[in-house]
Amino acid sequence: MRLLLPTVVAAIAVTVAGAQGAAARGSAACSSGTYASSGYGYVGFQSDLRGHGVRATITALEENTVQAGHVAAWVGVGGPRQGPNGADEWLQVGLASFPGSARNLYYEVTRPGSHASFSLLEENVGRGELRRVAVLELAGRPNWWRVWVNGRPASQPIFLPGSTGRWQPIATAEGYATDVVACGRRVAWCDANVMDRSADHLIRMVDQAVGVREYWLPDSIVQQGSVTGIFDSVLDSHRMKHSRFFNIARNRWNKLQRRQLRRLWVNAKHFGRAREGAGG
Repeated sequence: MRLLLPTVVAAIAVTVAGAQGAAARGSAACSSGTYASSGYGYVGFQSDLRGHGVRATITALEENTVQAGHVAAWVGVGGPRQGPNGADEWLQVGLASFPGSARNLYYEVTRPGSHASFSLLEENVGRGELRRVAVLELAGRPNWWRVWVNGRPASQPIFLPGSTGRWQPIATAEGYATDVVACGRRVAWCDANVMDRSADHLIRMVDQAVGVREYWLPDSIVQQGSVTGIFDSVLDSHRMKHSRFFNIARNRWNKLQRRQLRRLWVNAKHFGRAREGAGG
């Protein structure tokens, strides 16, 4: 057995503000491993409707030092197997930090038959600095997209074949922490097997198959602002049914029972075993 997280991402809170435009007309919350189960955690929204773009205001609430893996907050369209004939195809823009790198503003594009291309837009984006980012399809030019930052074009027009009217915009924050041994086992499994499910479910299945143990961090590495009560999100129709006070109270109760109460229970069990050992 191998510990998945020997080094962890330092305490951060990357928040995606409420996305607007096409994505705001309807959405579904999406999340997985928010406390780093499987090493990967994300929280965000995917529009219920197909759209022609998505925009959001993003910021880093705390400083972060990434020792392994990455942390990011982004909006975008497309995804794995979302292109023509099931090819990978997507476009996203956001903030990202990697080991040894500062917090950078970037955009990433993946075209059918090609690897993802990472373009740096701005280095050393400070804590609390706001960036208004967007991915929008060009008016009158189907399948042509452009990245926008603070209301200005940040990329040349980008051709993504078969994309118009097909994609559901996404706004999300994510974090990933792992080690070399775990990655090696996963890559070996992927070389020998068919990958037929989404990344988070695939990693969970692979880890069970290759003997990588998964642990939850005591503190979350990614937080969603509309969940913690920092802001209201027009995308989250489920939480909009309740007051901000209710949502904050529910979030704090979930943290209490998932962290402090479980931690107390585990400590009590260890204490009991230690007393039994001493008595014996």
